[in-house]
Amino acid sequence: MSDQALTPEQLAELYRETEGNPLFLIETMRFGLATSAQSAQASEGQASRPSLSGSPLPLPPRVHGVLHARLLQLSAPARELAGLAAAIGREFTLPVLARVSDQNEDGLCAA
Repeated sequence: MSDQALTPEQLAELYRETEGNPLFLIETMRFGLATSAQSAQASEGQASRPSLSGSPLPLPPRVHGVLHARLLQLSAPARELAGLAAAIGREFTLPVLARVSDQNEDGLCAA
């Protein structure tokens, strides 16, 4: 998509941010290319390689829209639980989620 090969570090960052989800991968690349093209124009012709620099990539608007729509489909307790899970991070155990939500396992499963 970028007409240039990405470095191994850029590929690793892209995978880390998208977890290989095809929609997220494509939209992240499109967003990165558009952003770097705008930056290149502002900086008089710098390279138009996607800006995968080690800092978290911005969430492309289309990906944000998909995630927002999916979260709106959840019940209120499930949305609250998803928010807690997001605050914990990508990996956590059920006991940790139970502790921060003040719910037992049955309550978590119901939500």
